[in-house]
Amino acid sequence: MIVEVRGLTKVYEGKQRVVAVDGIDLSVQQGEIFGLLGPNGAGKTTTISIATTRALPTSGKVTIAGVDVVSRPAAARRNIGVVPQYNTLDRSLTVFENLYFHCRYFGYSSAASRAGSIGLLPTITSAQAPPKNDSFKRVASTPNLSPKAICQGP
Repeated sequence: MIVEVRGLTKVYEGKQRVVAVDGIDLSVQQGEIFGLLGPNGAGKTTTISIATTRALPTSGKVTIAGVDVVSRPAAARRNIGVVPQYNTLDRSLTVFENLYFHCRYFGYSSAASRAGSIGLLPTITSAQAPPKNDSFKRVASTPNLSPKAICQGP
């Protein structure tokens, strides 16, 4: 299984106790196309947040490519590609800085992140190599790319 979710539960404690995810079990095989559908408040965003290491579960287990997302989040993120609904680039950062940040977020070393980011710049900008080019200008728009494409270069 490429994605395996067992007994996933997320409870938010507060003035009102909210059970956002209540014992979800699901499996996605490699090559399978899977959609997570449901009404508002059904727990879709919370489930995806847990599976992509952005939130911790109250209980249960999620593995991505056999990697536990709680105990080894950086390793799990190396196997995750997310295409968000909205642009997630930080407009206050340069193209290089955005690429570098995303590489580091997905668990790549500083050296690999720098090399991958520099290697990919010519395909995103009309640049040759930093810092003699526009790769250090602020981001206007850049296509969504997978972390492997960014961090391992073109």
